[in-house]
Amino acid sequence: MNIEKIIAEELGVKVWQVEKTIELIDEGNTIPFISRYRKEVTGSLNDEQLRNLDERLTYLRNLEDKKATVLSNIEELYVDWTALLCKEAGVDGVEIHA
Repeated sequence: MNIEKIIAEELGVKVWQVEKTIELIDEGNTIPFISRYRKEVTGSLNDEQLRNLDERLTYLRNLEDKKATVLSNIEELYVDWTALLCKEAGVDGVEIHA
């Protein structure tokens, strides 16, 4: 998932504006600071756009983390289930790779 592109499309701004703003956020800058003192970096995104961007960024990053966790859990369950089926079927020495 390209988070920057998704946010840019949702907010109707350019991808580079989102990328630069994310860099500022990741560096620890607050939205009020970015809004007041970094307009030249963000391409003059207003306070509302910056807050929406920050909210969507947090949401989409959390979604990515949850997705990775779910996929990892599915892999573990697949391996456990397959091992159990092999054991029940009396198959020995089978290596299972997820």
